[in-house]
This record gives sequence, C-alpha cells and structure tokens, in this order.
Amino acid sequence: MNSELTQAILAQPMSAVADYYASCLAGNAKALAFVRDELILTPEQAAQQRIGFSDRSLGTQLPSKRVKSGREVREQLVSFGLYKKLSPQTRRFLNRLSRYVSDTATETRIPRDSVCFTRRDIRQRLGWSDLQMRMHLTKLVELEYV
Repeated sequence: MNSELTQAILAQPMSAVADYYASCLAGNAKALAFVRDELILTPEQAAQQRIGFSDRSLGTQLPSKRVKSGREVREQLVSFGLYKKLSPQTRRFLNRLSRYVSDTATETRIPRDSVCFTRRDIRQRLGWSDLQMRMHLTKLVELEYV
C-alpha cells in the first residue's frame, strides 16, 4: 500500500494516475522500446510529456477495498473513469454472458431485454464451473449489471 499515492489520488486523481503510470514506463523495457521505436522519443522526452505505461498495477498500490480508505480511493478513480469495478475475469464473464444473450435473442427472434436464462443455461453454454459462474454472476448482480 502506498499512502502517498492514495492521498495524491484523492486530491488530484488524473494527475496522480498519470504520474504513477509515467513512473511505470521507466521499469518496462518493452514499453520503453515502443516509445523509442514507434513514438520516436527518448525516455527523457517521454517523461517530460508524462507518457506512461498502464501495467495494471495501480490496484496493488492501493489500500484493500475492505477498508474505508481503499473503498474511497477506488470510488474516486471509478468516478473519473480511471478504474474498473470489475476484475478482468468478471469482465470476461460479462462479455461472454452478453454475447450469449445476444445470440439467444437472434436465434429466438425476441428482443434482447426479453431473454431469460438460468444459471444452468449459462454453465452449459459458457462452459464455466458452477463456482466460477456463481462468483461472477453474484458480483454482476451486486453491481446491478444483470
């Protein structure tokens, strides 16, 4: 947990996140090679322009979402569009579920918002285990995505 970063995000979210990811660029040889070869910039020029590399490590630097400060900083980031509430696995589940609903609507020629399904339908169609499906579906219901 990085308390300086947390305070910076609460005060100036856009600037703090830009600075954080700019610092991540310096530690990633592949990203630096891209900046050098594709953007034709030196590391110094990239730093001056605050070019960064989003390595998805921001969440690991924040307090746990189980504590108040962790929830506050994440909500601040979400409100600025800088952080997603869904984990990559839950987002993948949501995307596959959405495709399933669209396909079912097309096959049955009914409106997408009229498609009904059971957890069993989802498990069979997506090939996910009962535990995975329940975990991700519970999260989506909790966040009112479904």
